[in-house]
Amino acid sequence: VNVATHCIQSYNHPPIMSSIKECLPASYTMRDVFDYCAANGLDSLAQGMIETPPPTALLNLLAVPDNHAHTYQPRPGAAPMLAALRSLWRIPASLSLFVSSGVSGAFVSLGKVLRDEAVQQGHLDKVQQGSAPFVVLAEPCYPYHARQLKSTYPELHLRHIPLDKIDT
Repeated sequence: VNVATHCIQSYNHPPIMSSIKECLPASYTMRDVFDYCAANGLDSLAQGMIETPPPTALLNLLAVPDNHAHTYQPRPGAAPMLAALRSLWRIPASLSLFVSSGVSGAFVSLGKVLRDEAVQQGHLDKVQQGSAPFVVLAEPCYPYHARQLKSTYPELHLRHIPLDKIDT
């Protein structure tokens, strides 16, 4: 509820409601959320969602308490995966490699990495002037990703150029 209200206000929309749930059917789906956002000119992260109930075996497994099922720690396969990607695509160790399973989280995290790197290397002034010493090609990149990055990191001077629009 607070997130929905904050998101609506942060995009310079007048507060439309106190809770999106109040305007949705009792058994709403992500499609209903997307339709509501589209009808009210709001950005929606519900694009591309697939609605499938969890498998019964998973529900049964989750019904048994396990204090060790969820812990915050580095993924055990992260280092071998990064090494394999560097080898496969011949990415030198001097270049950064960023891997994420979620697109929106990846864009926000990437913005933080770029900003922090610019600060560490003393290039923040160049970044703010639009002459950053790096280029990021991200695909897919939807307009809401660009808006999300621009609103989170205005100092990055970002431009969204769809890959199919780049003149080779």
